[in-house]
Amino acid sequence: VPQPERGTGKVRILHFFNPSPHPRRETVSATVWDWPGDRKRIEIVDEAGKIVPFQVEPGSDFAFFGKGHYWGHEYFTLSLAGDLPPFGYATYVLRESGIPGPDPKIREPRVEVLDPTVLENEVLRADFDPVTAGLRSLVDKRTGRELLRPGAAAGFRLIDEDDARGMTAWVIGRYMAIEPVADKVRMKPVQGEPGALRQVLEWTARFRGSSLKVAASLAAGSDRLEFNVTCDFRETAVVGQSIPQLNFHAPLGYGCRSYRYDIPFGLIDREPVDMDVPGNSFILGVPGEAGSPALGLVAATKYGFRGVEDGIALTLIRSSHDPDPTPEFGEHRFRFALMAVANPDDRVGLLRTAHDFCHPALPVPGSRHAGTRPGSGSFLSVEGGVFLSAVKLPEGDVSGLGWIVRLYGIEGKDTTALLRFSRPVRSVKPTDLLERPLAASEAAGIRIAGDRVECPVGAFSVLTLRVEFGE
Repeated sequence: VPQPERGTGKVRILHFFNPSPHPRRETVSATVWDWPGDRKRIEIVDEAGKIVPFQVEPGSDFAFFGKGHYWGHEYFTLSLAGDLPPFGYATYVLRESGIPGPDPKIREPRVEVLDPTVLENEVLRADFDPVTAGLRSLVDKRTGRELLRPGAAAGFRLIDEDDARGMTAWVIGRYMAIEPVADKVRMKPVQGEPGALRQVLEWTARFRGSSLKVAASLAAGSDRLEFNVTCDFRETAVVGQSIPQLNFHAPLGYGCRSYRYDIPFGLIDREPVDMDVPGNSFILGVPGEAGSPALGLVAATKYGFRGVEDGIALTLIRSSHDPDPTPEFGEHRFRFALMAVANPDDRVGLLRTAHDFCHPALPVPGSRHAGTRPGSGSFLSVEGGVFLSAVKLPEGDVSGLGWIVRLYGIEGKDTTALLRFSRPVRSVKPTDLLERPLAASEAAGIRIAGDRVECPVGAFSVLTLRVEFGE
């Protein structure tokens, strides 16, 4: 989604849209261009005029994250504590306050201290090795549980695959050699004080002819340790010898009875297997001890996961040699996260955590103008033991007076879904996946009350509804 700057002057309007059917309270970010005010006097308020906590992100090696200069324009990244309604939006105002902010802390110049390599918030404490940048400890502070295996670090690995089976674009070969990407690491001090809305640790590393730029970040109150990565991948396959692969691996600090993945319309538990298997967005190591916290890997654009030997891994880049001899040569950008799950049996909560990472809040700069809608609002919320698969206009109908809403049951038992819309509902009709009406008996149990709809959803079933609104 393009983010053109629509505002001018010292007062700016920032809208944030929530692409999730549930409310989100999290740190959200937007880039502000050519703001002429004093950054020490920045103030953020919501549509009611209430002061909102914020921070201006420090400089970064990543384009448009931090602050800098680009093609004659100045920009900075602003993060704030967002409160976003389900499938809705919230509005915030950036302005210059009459009261300057506190002066930055001045370090005593005659005292030399160690640069910290720990990111910590109310939920997680992540400790990185200052030499290799490997994640050597990840503690879930809600339970005090160490989620990583003592003496082993989570991090990037370079793997040489055997290409003997052929079809290298589709077949991931046997691992012949594994080496950590931990050489010639250059690391910046942690950016952001303890208690900040976001803390960031950045480093660069080289491996063979390639390089990595990594920004590990932890937002306030978040249960996800996020990694934003730029990789200049210059590895190529050698036919008859090996396929190079970049991989991220986390050795778990507990025994796994299985590994859980999200798949279309549900979740699946698989036995440990030493091969990549698909997931829509994540893998979770399910603890052998029921009710124990767990660790997962969630990715926005990568889908090959491996769960074996009490460890979880994500395939990031592979340079196969057929049919394309150099398919991945060049620069790549991707993001993934380690997510700490307090209760792996909360299937809806697990899917929400993964969904929110893969679908971040969308910032849209606005302008001051008259309008008919309030400064914040929700178009649709979904409650119950179900998850939302799709919201769309009916095929062949662009009037906006009808929506297709598709739900699926996730908890393995019959449940009732509650949908709340932003306007009164006239009718609700179940359809098949091709949006053809089903028999009237299929509508049994659906109740409409103004803008609310209650409908029964069977265990592990898919329900498609055509919702019609009044004029």
